[in-house]
Amino acid sequence: MPGPLSPDTLIYGLVANGDPQISPDGTRIVYSQSVPSSETKKTASQIWCCGLAGESARQLTGSGERNRGARWSPDSRQIAFVSDRVKKSGIFVLPMDGSGEAREIIHHNVEIGELTWSPDGQTIAYVVPVDPDNPNEEDAKEDAPPRVRVTRRIDYKQDGRGYLGDTRRQIFLVNVGSGERRQLTNSLFDHGFPEWSPDGKIIAAQVSYRNGMCSRLALVSVASGESREIGGEEGVTSTWAWSPTGDRIALSGDTTNTWQTDFFLYELQSGELQRLTDDLPCLPIGGAPGVSAPMQPVWLDDHRILFAGAQSGATGFYVLDVTTGRLETIHRGESLKAGMSVDAEHRYVVQGSVSLAGPGELTVYDYASGHERQITQSNVQVLSE
Repeated sequence: MPGPLSPDTLIYGLVANGDPQISPDGTRIVYSQSVPSSETKKTASQIWCCGLAGESARQLTGSGERNRGARWSPDSRQIAFVSDRVKKSGIFVLPMDGSGEAREIIHHNVEIGELTWSPDGQTIAYVVPVDPDNPNEEDAKEDAPPRVRVTRRIDYKQDGRGYLGDTRRQIFLVNVGSGERRQLTNSLFDHGFPEWSPDGKIIAAQVSYRNGMCSRLALVSVASGESREIGGEEGVTSTWAWSPTGDRIALSGDTTNTWQTDFFLYELQSGELQRLTDDLPCLPIGGAPGVSAPMQPVWLDDHRILFAGAQSGATGFYVLDVTTGRLETIHRGESLKAGMSVDAEHRYVVQGSVSLAGPGELTVYDYASGHERQITQSNVQVLSE
């Protein structure tokens, strides 16, 4: 007879699969699997890969305690991921066709996050915290006295991050072949979740103000680092996506600080920001820096976008017509989802899923058939007991 779940089982017995990414060709999925240890009292994460139905699952990484953030190259032939096997963290590239070892292309003495490949597959944009007083990321000497903390601004500390001073998250670029890197942004505000334009000339990123309570969308030139921002400092930007031709950006947010966000359309040539919806019945999921990434919308064609939204404690899929503002609910499940990865043909949507029946599992939604299935069963044995 099954017994009750004990605190020990809840902490150490459950495996968490998360951050799934489907290959652009729609054939494979990479994801992170986190396994807690009762001996070390820590959680180790490794990168795994499986087929579209969860078949042929295999572990790709073995060294290091934290391997995460895997992202496919545009040609589906390799992945980039972050690992703590060197210094604080490094970016590694692993070939996915045939044999080959992971190759380090860059490392930092601070935490690396939010990798994204350029459309041509030559460059990776990523985010790291930069301290203007310690740009070389040097460790303090063991016998050195505590650093004097100078507070110049009201947002010198933040929940979940601690004391910040002037340290802010900035976007870097690294060449995949040579490992040459350069810092793209340097303003004293947090930058996060970079998204390349289709032509690879501009990166759209979230810029946070007022200790994260407000945010805008920055369009940063890859060549010069010059930036222009969309929206006012009193507003919020939560999700965004480039149109297929790169002339428009669909974004969710609001012009004032509100938690009920709507969708807008930004025209790059005119600089016009047009409101598309008013009082959405669902909430586009914007994530949180250092915790979870936004569930970025996807353009299905030149006038429709697919996005994930939360409503009444559950997550669903919605399609918004940017021409008419018409919203259609296409799927709703009684679970909470994390992440949203779509193949190049916009047919399959892969997400992490949490429900009472399956915590820490992965699901695949088939847009063509409207069917969703859970492809991992990592916690079935534990729950059956």
